[in-house]
Amino acid sequence: MLFPAGILREPLTALKRADAVLLTRSDRSENVLQLKESVGAFTGAPVFTARYSPRDLVNVSTGEIRPLAFLAGKPVFAFAGIARPDSFVSLLETPGSYRDRNSCL
Repeated sequence: MLFPAGILREPLTALKRADAVLLTRSDRSENVLQLKESVGAFTGAPVFTARYSPRDLVNVSTGEIRPLAFLAGKPVFAFAGIARPDSFVSLLETPGSYRDRNSCL
């Protein structure tokens, strides 16, 4: 279904215009190969997959970059200003991260 009822921004037939297709958060799909084949049926363009993975911490005020390990053992408050933050929460719970289940995100 198309947005806002579904996840698609355009109908699948619009893929015929694409030079390349990028499927984001593909690591959340149970069958990525089937998903790629389904999308590929609507386009001759190459279909790529991507996943989000935190790399560094960036201070947006100063531009200072620190490794994720900088947060080890420190209390952290996370805020997501999106309607369904499940993927954001999942990203925070990647191996090596910690989330206090009694706190709010």
